[in-house]
Amino acid sequence: MRRLAEERRRAGLAAAQMAAAQTARLGRLSDRLAALDRLRQSLGHGATLRRGFALVRADGRVVTAAEAAGAATALELEFHDGRVAVRPGAPRPRPAARPATRPGARGGDGGGDNDGGGDQGQLF
Repeated sequence: MRRLAEERRRAGLAAAQMAAAQTARLGRLSDRLAALDRLRQSLGHGATLRRGFALVRADGRVVTAAEAAGAATALELEFHDGRVAVRPGAPRPRPAARPATRPGARGGDGGGDNDGGGDQGQLF
């Protein structure tokens, strides 16, 4: 009888240890799954679009070259917040006018290694 009680106690301890091990393993697997899901999301095109890129499509297919985009009759640009239809060959908007540089502004006096052609001034 005494031996039976001892075996039951040992079986109970073993069951508790197994349950604790199972809980710990499930926790580790859950953490790993969450990390893999974060990686999946960062590699998807949605994250790329949120960083400022656009996805170009023609006839429902992704366009990866300028030549293919120029040959298409219509394009669709997908941004992080929606899609826009565009026509290749449409007139391009004029570039914004660059402000005139004042003589002597921020190192533009021609001295040193600076060529005077930019706003960075002398770097060294």
